Amino acid sequence: MPAIQNPKSIFRSLKQAKIMPIKDPFSGIPLKVKLPLGFVALFFCVVGASGYEVLHSVYAPPTGEIAQRFAGITGITAAAILMLMFLSVRYVVRPLDELRLMAQRIREGDFSARNTIDSEDEIGQLAHTVNLMAEAVQDRTAHLERTAGDLNRREHELRVQHNLMNTVIQSMTDGVILIDGRGEVALSNRAAASVVDVVGNTGEPFGIRKCQHHTGDSARCAACMSDLSEATRCVLAIRDRIYEVLSTQVLIDRDRAKILVSSDITEQEAMRRQQAHQERLMVLGKLSAVVAHEMNNPLAAISMYGQMMEDELPADAPCREHVEVIRRNTDSCQRIIRELLDYARTPQPQIAQIDLHRLIDDVLRFLKPLHAKPGIEIRRAYAQGEALCWGDAVQLQQVLVKLLVNAFQAVEDEKGCICIRSEAGKRWTIDIEDNGPGVPESLRCEIFEPFFTTRRSGGTGLGLPTARRIIEANGGTLDLLESRPGKTVFRFSLPGISDRPDTSLLSIETAADDKKTHGAGR
Repeated sequence: MPAIQNPKSIFRSLKQAKIMPIKDPFSGIPLKVKLPLGFVALFFCVVGASGYEVLHSVYAPPTGEIAQRFAGITGITAAAILMLMFLSVRYVVRPLDELRLMAQRIREGDFSARNTIDSEDEIGQLAHTVNLMAEAVQDRTAHLERTAGDLNRREHELRVQHNLMNTVIQSMTDGVILIDGRGEVALSNRAAASVVDVVGNTGEPFGIRKCQHHTGDSARCAACMSDLSEATRCVLAIRDRIYEVLSTQVLIDRDRAKILVSSDITEQEAMRRQQAHQERLMVLGKLSAVVAHEMNNPLAAISMYGQMMEDELPADAPCREHVEVIRRNTDSCQRIIRELLDYARTPQPQIAQIDLHRLIDDVLRFLKPLHAKPGIEIRRAYAQGEALCWGDAVQLQQVLVKLLVNAFQAVEDEKGCICIRSEAGKRWTIDIEDNGPGVPESLRCEIFEPFFTTRRSGGTGLGLPTARRIIEANGGTLDLLESRPGKTVFRFSLPGISDRPDTSLLSIETAADDKKTHGAGR
């Protein structure tokens, strides 16, 4: 029977054989399972090796003694292995597993996780250090959460303040524009849109009504508004609105900037013009009453004696032509005084329901000698149905006569075309268009001023101002809609049948104006 080698020699020979390491097939098994299994395997190896050692190292001992020795060695070995297993589980496996569970809870966000390991060995020191680390992480996390909460709260407060400030700025009726250090628009609100187009050099046309630096030069004025070194104080006409632009210089993060504030003064300018107009009317009313009182009697005497002389003179008398000159000029003076009184006197309309289409046709029949001339064409572009509205038929007839006569006179030197259009709605609008030479752009704002005329001779400058006053007294508007060579359009509008104007206040103002006029005449 071959001799069995000593296990120690077997292990030594395996070590000297330099066998390549093999990957542990039990790497996925937890330590608390592998360690007891390893002790059990070690137990069986020791027991097997010891048994063989006892059987072959003792020569012919009694059978009972062999059994006792084998049982003793086995018991002692088993007890030692069990003690080792208990100590390893108690002081190694359980602490490591508790640390693993603690690390898992911290990873899941539970920073209050702590271990209960209380020992003085290296594992106990490691557990105590891990607890300190978890406590520090919890404190830092709580501090970060408080800081994040403060930051969120402050961010919310800043956002609320920003939204409030933005709402206030955007709801302002005055425009606000911030020009940065590069001369560019950094901030603006809705009310400043028109001025932003001018400052941004977008090509938006505008007029300069008042500028302390560059009167008449729009390009230099726009550059001046974006220049940080120049103070701005301008009054600009942009589209159909008037803006007053003021500036102030500020520092933003130590950089120079400029704030422009634009105020829409269109209504203020209109009120100022209206007030000046009313003052002129008051003076004109007094003057008209005095002129009418002082001039009508002499003119009446001159006209009467002129007619008497004309009747008594023979038809072939050489001085008859002089008498006719006296009569024509007397009639002209009386007409001027009459128009002056008509303009100074506030019209008091007798409001009634009228048909504008029928009224226009009646006026055209009345003016047929003027437009029946060769080369003048009348076109009607009426809306369907009756043009029912509210107004004084006599006064509106006077307005139509003034507008149509102006149109006839504008096209009398060329082949003329006059188009009359009507458009229905809540308010009726009437456009009177001619293909005459038009009104120069520089004179358009003055054609409704009293005593202003574009005629070379014969005009008093009171026709259009009187027509506008009559239309306004009837609750409507009269404007020059468009004027250029070949196309001039005057438009007036009147309240429709569903929107009757209230003339009660107008009657009070008319009575007061008439009282002032008659008082001045007396």
